[in-house]
Amino acid sequence: MTRVKHRIEPQADANHLALLQCPLLLPTRLGPGAAQEYESEYLLLADVPTGVKAFKVNYRFPAAEASQP
Repeated sequence: MTRVKHRIEPQADANHLALLQCPLLLPTRLGPGAAQEYESEYLLLADVPTGVKAFKVNYRFPAAEASQP
């Protein structure tokens, strides 16, 4: 059981990238050795500074608490 945590870098410019959709905002369960592909959607906001050339999105998959479904 896991739930994804999004981390956008550079963090100082992260407010210029909006998460529109992510199926992992709710906990999900995968069996041992299972693989699953998920897609997230982001929106690059119009006010992004001209000096920003790229964003890096990292995903962490910590174990979800046992009390969550």
